[in-house]
Amino acid sequence: MSAAGRCLAQALVAAAAGATEPGAEPAPLEGELAGPAAIKFASAARLNYTRSDKVLSDERHFVLSTFETKASYDLSSSLRAALQLRASAILAPGTRSQVDFPYAYLDWRTTAADFRIGKQILAWGKTDALNPTDIVTPRNYTTLLPFDEDERSGVWGARGTYYVTDTVAATLFFGTRFKPSTLPFASRGAQQYRFDADGAKKRQVGVRVAVTRDDIDFSVSAYHGASLLAQAERAETRAGTHTVFLRYPTIDMVGADLARNFGKFGMRIEAAAVRPVRGEATATGLRPYRYLVAGMDRTFFSDLNVNVQLFGRWTDPAPGRAGACGCVDAMGAELTGLNGLIFVQSRRRTQGMTFRVANQWMNQTLSAEVFVQHYFGDNSTYVHPMATYALSDRTRITAGAVWYGGNEGSLFGVMKKNRSVFSELRYSF
Repeated sequence: MSAAGRCLAQALVAAAAGATEPGAEPAPLEGELAGPAAIKFASAARLNYTRSDKVLSDERHFVLSTFETKASYDLSSSLRAALQLRASAILAPGTRSQVDFPYAYLDWRTTAADFRIGKQILAWGKTDALNPTDIVTPRNYTTLLPFDEDERSGVWGARGTYYVTDTVAATLFFGTRFKPSTLPFASRGAQQYRFDADGAKKRQVGVRVAVTRDDIDFSVSAYHGASLLAQAERAETRAGTHTVFLRYPTIDMVGADLARNFGKFGMRIEAAAVRPVRGEATATGLRPYRYLVAGMDRTFFSDLNVNVQLFGRWTDPAPGRAGACGCVDAMGAELTGLNGLIFVQSRRRTQGMTFRVANQWMNQTLSAEVFVQHYFGDNSTYVHPMATYALSDRTRITAGAVWYGGNEGSLFGVMKKNRSVFSELRYSF
């Protein structure tokens, strides 16, 4: 597989190994402190090591430091401002830094409705790690920080939620400045990637109606806007440089999710149907697909939780593939291959399973979990163990690893170069 293909496969793997608690607002930092009056803030200093980056480069042994803070200020009983700031610096190899605001918004709450304007995160879906409906706000799949919330980033826009009854809420979101997910397209030497500069001008509209009851939660959702993942549409070679041009196609999505408990068992189901809008579909690009995730979880004893899920994606055939000769030129084959990896459509039918087991000991001082994702079709596997020990109320240390297995050319097999171990020392204040 080409370097381009391997980079694109990274996006899929990163997407697969995502959230641990989807559908929730960003969690507060540990050691949250209340400041004077209506100001609340929580900060953390983090020191991280990771053996490998996430762009399949040959660089190794990264050390970085991060400062992050979350703050909120109650302007009145119904008006609140909130933001999160994260500043990271890679200390080795080399030095470089990055500052980001994952969210910064203003909330206005009334008895019947909530309104939010600014940069915000919408995390849709109820299943574990794989969320077919979570396509509104982007992720940074290249971050060297280890946790799911480190990948999350907000999008600028306005959101209103109207509470129809005590159990029914309807939400409308309008995105004013589209922000795509950051994919590991590492332009190096003669291999270059060029993204659509006009993508930020696209608008997003999302609607979600959620029902929350004691025994069951479910929602239906719809989305119209740009795809968070880029589509390879053209490639050219000039003066020894090969350039791939990428654009964000406009898509429509309808989806639903459901969560219900049966005694000690919890059931989670989530599904979505996605298609490019008329005029956006190409012979080599994103094709309409259906995506279903369903699973059960159960907690044994007091803290041992086991979660098992099955998932499947069903993709429409490529338009024109059944043409007179079925011929595909070299560029068409390259674009088809790249988009097959980006949108998990190399096979028309893709099935697999996930498994997560987590436990806590010593009055929750020590916690550990293992997440596994396996594709039945190409028999490739991703394994992600992680353990955290609280040295004190403010200090904790985390260590873990990522492991990829499978034949060369399989979704996880091409990721073997990114097998890694990582650690973090965090001080919250």
